[in-house]
Amino acid sequence: MAEGESIDRLRLQKQALLLESGLNRMELRHECSVVREHFAWVNDPVGAARENGPLLMTVAPLVGVLASRLLRTSRPGTSKLTLVIDFLRVGWPLWRQFAAGYFRTRH
Repeated sequence: MAEGESIDRLRLQKQALLLESGLNRMELRHECSVVREHFAWVNDPVGAARENGPLLMTVAPLVGVLASRLLRTSRPGTSKLTLVIDFLRVGWPLWRQFAAGYFRTRH
């Protein structure tokens, strides 16, 4: 009698694991489709560049400022804080100029 109960318990555990496995597969399939949608632009980089032109025009000067500050020889007194301040000083006006229209037209 004890062996029968043990076998029944194992069957129930197996069914529970199979159901959980099915749910995990469905969740993984959904997450893969979401990731695929987010990276669909990779198939057409030129179209993505055309579509995101204003945003790229905002980001390019910021990257330039960041690169120039990082490539400069380090002097006494320079810190990451000055890098961030320079980055924000150049980037904030550009971001405000382009982001208002860009995000309004995207959604």
